[in-house]
Amino acid sequence: MKFYLLLLFTLFLNNTFSQLKTKTIKEAINKADSIWLVSHTLTYQRIIKDNKENAITTMVLIVNNGRVNHKIIKEKIEIAKSEKSKLINILTQKNKDSLIEEMQCFLPHHSILFFKNNKVAYLDICFGCKNLIASKGLGIKDINYPKIMWKQLEELFLTHQIKYQIPMELK
Repeated sequence: MKFYLLLLFTLFLNNTFSQLKTKTIKEAINKADSIWLVSHTLTYQRIIKDNKENAITTMVLIVNNGRVNHKIIKEKIEIAKSEKSKLINILTQKNKDSLIEEMQCFLPHHSILFFKNNKVAYLDICFGCKNLIASKGLGIKDINYPKIMWKQLEELFLTHQIKYQIPMELK
């Protein structure tokens, strides 16, 4: 009996804390029950080794153990379902730029959160160096990174009154 209870509990946890899995960002947007635009204090994905204590520490994440880290959120808004196609168009437009810029700083202060059946996936965005990372399982192969995409994303955040840490010239 204990084995079956443990099995059920494990399946429950796996289902509760697992992440939304998609092959493309378009699929993630279309499948999402809700989508939030958020600004937050600095997140960073690198693991840091503390030489003094010989300890390894991970920095703060926007999503921890399948749950949104509300403590770091400064502003948030749920976008209307009618805006899903606009977000798809911004993120999946063709790249006509000939030069690809290399990532410089990656200090993300913005995210797009995708919710589906108590699962959450995210894009963590740095408007400073114009780069993003996706949570595990979130397909982004259809994001083409044209320069205009970054301007349109910034405008989308500003339109929804998400202003924290948007570069000053855009406010």
